[in-house]
Amino acid sequence: MIPVSNFEEVKIAWIILEQKGIRLYGFILYTSSDRVLVDYMNDGIFELDILTGKECSVFVLEPPSANWIDYAKTRNHEWVRVQELLKPRVSGNLAGAEEKSKRNRALLQKYLLSNIKDSVIVVGDDSSVSLSDLCGGGHQSAFNRAEAIEIAARFGIRPKSLPCMIFFKSLDSQEVTYWSLKQFDSQGALKYYFREFFDSHEFKTLVYG
Repeated sequence: MIPVSNFEEVKIAWIILEQKGIRLYGFILYTSSDRVLVDYMNDGIFELDILTGKECSVFVLEPPSANWIDYAKTRNHEWVRVQELLKPRVSGNLAGAEEKSKRNRALLQKYLLSNIKDSVIVVGDDSSVSLSDLCGGGHQSAFNRAEAIEIAARFGIRPKSLPCMIFFKSLDSQEVTYWSLKQFDSQGALKYYFREFFDSHEFKTLVYG
């Protein structure tokens, strides 16, 4: 699995992954309104990373959690190398965002917070920010899952077809294999579907066919 913030990061990741001989690429495309997938990815991204194997890389528009960063570093994951390539381009923005994040955390340490996962704080002009993002990594605000609609269009997929999963051999490939994920209304259903799919003959044929 390769969490990215936008399609530009996909292009950068491609440079590394292509050199590593990845045989199959994919996207799991969904927006923030597709709550089942958003919630599943909190923990499911680690399982998916193992299920997809070493010869298939699947991109998702997800802010990397602290757990993911630790996981990726421990496993010497290709995602870490992608971040190294990105550093010159984003380090200035991240430095300011990280400093702001530290100040936010210092302020919130005065209070005992619990059950904050779905809480939001209303700020100026009635805008809101999730409390978990405010306390977490400062760079998460750069992520916008709505870009999944634009990425889908690049592959000839209409917005009504999201959420979905697609596979392809190359970024400029005209051959894209599509699976709908609209039918799943619970994290449990998604979990068992992914476990079955990535262990199936159909998936292995995509990789090695």
